[in-house]
Amino acid sequence: MIADGAAIGPEMDRLYKYTLKKKNIHLYFPESFEWLILSSGLIQGKDIQSILENPENYLDSREYFSWERFFTSVLTERTKD
Repeated sequence: MIADGAAIGPEMDRLYKYTLKKKNIHLYFPESFEWLILSSGLIQGKDIQSILENPENYLDSREYFSWERFFTSVLTERTKD
């Protein structure tokens, strides 16, 4: 199962317990779909990898409520043209 980690959070416990019963299920919850797109290599930028590895060095928590919103902002900014 692939899901947006930021969105699936409230269901994480239930899903994890389900995977303990069903051995053929694998979970992959990237930080967010925005993070997944940025990490795919589709978006150009010398600093993208660094931003993904250390977002805390790039975001201001007063400006962004969550890392998901920060990654949305980065993705929007890098793809606006």
